[in-house]
Amino acid sequence: NPGTPFMDMVGVDMLNFGVELQHHAGLAAILSFQGTQGRMPKVNDAADAAAVVAEAKRLLAEKVLDMEIEVDADVVGKIAMMAAVELQPMATFLGGVLAQEVVKVSGKYTPIPGFFHFHAMESLPKQFPPADGAATGSRYDDLIAVYGASVANKIQNLKYFMVGCGALGCEFLKNF
Repeated sequence: NPGTPFMDMVGVDMLNFGVELQHHAGLAAILSFQGTQGRMPKVNDAADAAAVVAEAKRLLAEKVLDMEIEVDADVVGKIAMMAAVELQPMATFLGGVLAQEVVKVSGKYTPIPGFFHFHAMESLPKQFPPADGAATGSRYDDLIAVYGASVANKIQNLKYFMVGCGALGCEFLKNF
């Protein structure tokens, strides 16, 4: 049992209270799927997403997960469709949180208790998955899978000038 959001576990979504429990069930189902299939669910694959939703329901029904929730197929399905996607801004944020937690272990500060499920579901496009989200074989395939080729092309065609980039800013610029 991961606990109750904002009490036993870190709550990150005050508008959708309890969605962290859906994320926990989805993560457990994805890891179970990976264990049986030997791979992560395919990106934007409805069949794999349905299998993960069914696995989450099974884990809850058989009390493998000790939580009293109903699986939200929309939330868990979106998590499954994006499980294999790596987006640089998300990785940067989570890397920063991890680095902060490593420093806290030294004893001066208290680390995050229990689980921390971060998501940015609000950033997904209204039409999900995007119609133009098919892989192209480029290094931007994960971005295209989430937002579509049209958004990726708009980002690639931006012209901007950055001033005052420090060490981290220079590393961010290398990604573009």
